[in-house]
Amino acid sequence: MLFQFKSKPEDFIVKEDLWFKPSWKGNVFFVNFQKTEKNTMDIVQDLCYKLKLQRKELWIAWLKDKNGITEQRMSIYKKTLKKLGGEEKFLEILSEKTKIMETSWHTEPLAIGKNAWNYFKIKLQAKSIISNEIKEQIENNIKKIQKNWFPNCFGKQRFGKWYRNFYRAKEVFEKTNSVNKRNSENLKSTKDDFEIRFKLQAYASMYFNEYAVNRRKKWQILLWWDIMVNNNNAFGTKIWVYNEWKIILFNYEKCKKEFEWKNLIQPYYISWETIDLKNNNERTPAWPMLGFNMLTPPISSKAYFRDLELLEKIDYENLWINIAKKYNIYGFRRPLRVIPKNLKHSWEENKKDKFKQDLILSFSLPTGSYATIFLWTIFEWIDEKTIIENGLEIPLIKQN
Repeated sequence: MLFQFKSKPEDFIVKEDLWFKPSWKGNVFFVNFQKTEKNTMDIVQDLCYKLKLQRKELWIAWLKDKNGITEQRMSIYKKTLKKLGGEEKFLEILSEKTKIMETSWHTEPLAIGKNAWNYFKIKLQAKSIISNEIKEQIENNIKKIQKNWFPNCFGKQRFGKWYRNFYRAKEVFEKTNSVNKRNSENLKSTKDDFEIRFKLQAYASMYFNEYAVNRRKKWQILLWWDIMVNNNNAFGTKIWVYNEWKIILFNYEKCKKEFEWKNLIQPYYISWETIDLKNNNERTPAWPMLGFNMLTPPISSKAYFRDLELLEKIDYENLWINIAKKYNIYGFRRPLRVIPKNLKHSWEENKKDKFKQDLILSFSLPTGSYATIFLWTIFEWIDEKTIIENGLEIPLIKQN
């Protein structure tokens, strides 16, 4: 093994960057907090238990890793704060497990995806002496990623220990399927809906990984009538379709509004406003994260048939759509690839052994992208042990 990842909390630092700055106006309280070696959901659940809050009364933009030092924000409505004793009480409980960095007010709460980028600073501790040849290979891979992209797959932390979120989602499918055979009505919602949604989305994430990896192996950079989005994981973006080295704008919001009753929608209202895609890395093909009212490529196109393979595999029409509606899971398109911003690297003498050199990386990734997949791409074909022993491999269905 060449390197060890996350050997100490300070070797993995993450800071959240929002799309906007809190206005200091409004009735939503914002807290920027720092946590060390703690899961985001553990913090949330602790607040809910001690303050007798419902999970839906706390708003976050995304989950952050447990192993490291991470900064992120949480928001809560003013009226909810009053019920539990005010902002001082809220901060008192939150500070038991985190460090409060700053507070502010805004007009709207956070929501999944409202952080634009996450900044990472990573130190990979050298476990052996790195030859000049290996260093050159690593640096070449870093340059390739900066120029091109790496697959926007989900890391292992998305699925829980031993992929338990994936397996528990399969149990939901089996239970719902057996009930549907006896009774056409959906199961009643429960107080655990949020956790079930999270696990069902993990289930969809595994299929996304499988598709992204297979398409990369086949080097299918673009397919005719691919749905195209920007590199910010599709949040706050215009939606396009690809055709003959051009990408064509269409009115996605109008499609969603007019066809909100449909399980699947196609890109109508094409404006024919085009952009030349050659040498343009700002936009990327996207593939579906399963749900209802889901956008697919035009029927009969090559890209549509790739979507159709997934829909038939998971029995979308007879099973998945009922579950998606029951738990309010909307479909959306996730970029298949991502390019890091402000990517820098350097070598630093290891403090324990002067003959070894640690690798220092700093970069920003769009929300929802995983630093572990970025690292996997660096060490792919260089050192399999560094990938496996640090848990950097891409989770795939065939592994389960």
